This record gives sequence, C-alpha cells and structure tokens, in this order.
Amino acid sequence: MTQASPYPTHLVLFWKPGEPKPWYLATNLLDARATIRLYRRRMWIEEMFGDMKQHGFDLEASHLRHFLRLSRLTLAVCLLYLWLVALAEHVMTHRLTDKIDRTDRRDLSLFRLGWDFLERRLALSDPIPLVSIPNFCLMSGG
Repeated sequence: MTQASPYPTHLVLFWKPGEPKPWYLATNLLDARATIRLYRRRMWIEEMFGDMKQHGFDLEASHLRHFLRLSRLTLAVCLLYLWLVALAEHVMTHRLTDKIDRTDRRDLSLFRLGWDFLERRLALSDPIPLVSIPNFCLMSGG
C-alpha cells in the first residue's frame, strides 16, 4: 500500500444500511462488488479454520503426517463439519438457540451451535433432526 509497492492497490469503502460501521478494504481487485463478495466469504473461512483447529476438531492433535491418512481424515471432518453447520441452520430456523447459547446475542460459531446442539440431544436421548446441505445464503442474510 505504498508507492514502492509493485502491486496496484485499490481502496473500497462499503457501508451496508443498518450496520454501525463501514468496511474499509484494500485490494488488488478492480471490481468493488467482487471485493465485497469475497470479503464476506473471508468471515466464513476464518470461522471454519478456527473450527478445524483448537476451537473444534483440533486436527493438529492427530499428528498425522502421511498424505493419504491425513486426506481421509480431512474429508471425514469436512463432511461432519457441513452436517453440523446444517444442524445449526435447523437450530436457528426452528428458534432453538436459547437451549444452547446466550439469549441476548449469539456467541457460538455455526459449527459450535450444531456441535453443542448435537451433544445436548445425545445427552438427553432426544431425537436428532434429519438435516442435509446447509443453506449458506440463508445464514449469512444474503
């Protein structure tokens, strides 16, 4: 972002109606709409990395180094992750969050919401709802 940088930098200011603060973004993309679309995904990606690491599955603890074994574990974890996010969507759309999260705000990631809901259902021997692929658009408000 300096004059000495060999890469062009573009600045994007985005303030969504109803939001308290705007986004100030620096990017190498020319299209402001593409920049905003990608930045929205960044939040999901950061949340997912946290869920895959210490805040959730803790994949590093497996100590797997063999490519095929690590690939298989990663595939299984990703499928479980998608299912837990779909379960979280069910929790949100059926207004069941008060059973496992704060009532004044949401503190849990979608993964944790699904995980904690599943743990609660298993502990109470309650049936686990049938869910499929999560609707990410519904959950992100877009």
